[in-house]
Amino acid sequence: MVKADLGSVGAAGADAAGNTLFTRIEAVDGGFKLFLRKMGPDGNFLPNGVAGQGMSIASFPFSVGPGTFGGGSTFDAAGNLYQSSSTTGGGFNYPRYLNGGILYRVSLDGTATKLVEWAAGSAGAMAPAGLAVGPDGALYFLDQLSGNLVVWTAQGGTRALAKLRSPLTGNYSGSVQVYIVVTPDNKIYVMDRNLLKRIDGATVTIIAGSLTTAPLVEGDTGAGSSGTTDGTGSAALFFSPGALALDAAGNILVADLTTIRKVTPAGVVTTVAGIPAPSPFVAANLPPLQEGPLPGSLGLQIGPIAVGADGVVHAFVYPTASTAPGLSANVQQTLVKIRLP
Repeated sequence: MVKADLGSVGAAGADAAGNTLFTRIEAVDGGFKLFLRKMGPDGNFLPNGVAGQGMSIASFPFSVGPGTFGGGSTFDAAGNLYQSSSTTGGGFNYPRYLNGGILYRVSLDGTATKLVEWAAGSAGAMAPAGLAVGPDGALYFLDQLSGNLVVWTAQGGTRALAKLRSPLTGNYSGSVQVYIVVTPDNKIYVMDRNLLKRIDGATVTIIAGSLTTAPLVEGDTGAGSSGTTDGTGSAALFFSPGALALDAAGNILVADLTTIRKVTPAGVVTTVAGIPAPSPFVAANLPPLQEGPLPGSLGLQIGPIAVGADGVVHAFVYPTASTAPGLSANVQQTLVKIRLP
């Protein structure tokens, strides 16, 4: 364990010096703001922004507010934060329908830059969910309005790569849960509804996970069965994925509720840390965080995660029932570092 009582963490990264980068909500002057934080290997906070107190970015449109919903966030190798948000009409009133979105970058000096905004209801509007940055700085996300995986660059704008889902219609209850990583050689992996999918051009291939049923809607690449089984390809099952990261060997690490699963490019899935939960929901009867040799409990829920240059996993976990969302009003995550076998 490196540091406890970190609140609710939204995104995680690790720099070349072994520092952990993350975002979290903090109470300020009777309200709440979103801050970028940097922590050294010893668990001490490092200067990061104005007066070393982090960077308040709550005044920008990607903060949660009436009609604006966070859709994903990620760090690049230099420590810049990227954030996606979607917008709806009607604020918090019902019904509300997706109608646009925003991509932002927050740089190390605290400067927030709007990269692109799709105005509500405009032609070609997009509503991004999930977010990853490629080795060349391109941003990848799922457009909820079309169901397409999209790449965006400052020079070329947006380009649809492949269809993943059917378009999201009807009342909007929150961003769809998709997680994206891009390898150094620009291979794209998406965890979508318990299936790990690889995108090659416009072709979507299920690398791991068991397809529940054939997609009923044209263009939908399907959802997977839930479980904790290790195996290769369709023999493997995922329980409740909540984050992805890449290791130096090109394997995908999946934060799967209470475990970390490693998936090779060939689709071989193994549980490398944590204890499988009996159900895909956070529950008070799960064992608390246990420090020491693997295997051992990583608490009630894992995510987000990042991998350092030394291969060590930086994982934010809810260690006990007294700190877990839905079970406690005092939601607090703990940073742990894990050296996988």
